[in-house]
Amino acid sequence: IDATINATTPLSYHCHCHRLPPLFTMKFILAASLLPTAIGAYVAPTTNYDRCLTPSEADDIATAISNGIEVDLFPDKVAPDQSSYWDMEYYGTYKILKNTQDTISTTYLLYQCGLSTMPFDETELTQFDSVFPVPYEGGIVVTATTQIPNVEILGRRDQISAFAITENLVSSPCLSQVLIPEGKENGSVTILPLYNDTAVEDYLAANPDSLILGGSWDSAPKMKNKVVISDIGESPQ
Repeated sequence: IDATINATTPLSYHCHCHRLPPLFTMKFILAASLLPTAIGAYVAPTTNYDRCLTPSEADDIATAISNGIEVDLFPDKVAPDQSSYWDMEYYGTYKILKNTQDTISTTYLLYQCGLSTMPFDETELTQFDSVFPVPYEGGIVVTATTQIPNVEILGRRDQISAFAITENLVSSPCLSQVLIPEGKENGSVTILPLYNDTAVEDYLAANPDSLILGGSWDSAPKMKNKVVISDIGESPQ
C-alpha cells in the first residue's frame, strides 16, 4: 500500500486516535482498492455452468477454497421426485450420482469440467465406478432405443457417436434419416453389434472419453465409463 504522506504532516504515536490527513486517506483507499483479494476474485455462479471453467475461473475457485471460502458450482440442484433408483449428492465442486437399484448399486463422480485440481486423488477415485467431467462434452454410446428421447431432450443428439442397438429400430427421424447415414459416411458414427460387451469395450479403448449408457438388464453394469439408467418397470420385485 502506498503510504506516502506530506512531509509537513505530523504523525502521532500516542495511544489515543488521530484523524488521518485527507491525502493519506485518499492514497490508502486508492491503493487498497487495487490490491487483489481472494474473496473479491471468486464470484459465485447463479446457475450451473454450461461449459468448462476457464483457467482464470479455475484459479479463482482454487484460491477461494484454499482461503476457506465456501464454493458452490452447482446452485441448480436435482433430486428424485417422481422417479426411483437414483440419488444425487452435492459437494461444492463435484456431485455424486448413485444408481440405488439393489441389483446395480453403482456410484459416479461428476466434477466441474476445467477444475485446476481434481477433488480426489488416484487412490480415492477407485471408490467410483465411473468418473466424468461435467458438463460432459464427449461422445455418447447408446445401448437401447429408450435412451434416445432423453438424450435428444437434453440437446445432446449430436454427441451420439455409437449405437449398440438394431439400427432399423431407431424411430427418431433426426437420427435415422440424418445423423446415422451422414455419420456412417464420414466416420463420426459407429454401429456396434447388439448385446456385445467386447465390442463396446473395444470401442471404449479406441475412444476413451466416451460415455456409455446402460440399463438394469446390462450384463456389465460396472464397465468403465458406463452410466446405468434403471427403469421403474425393471424392478427385480
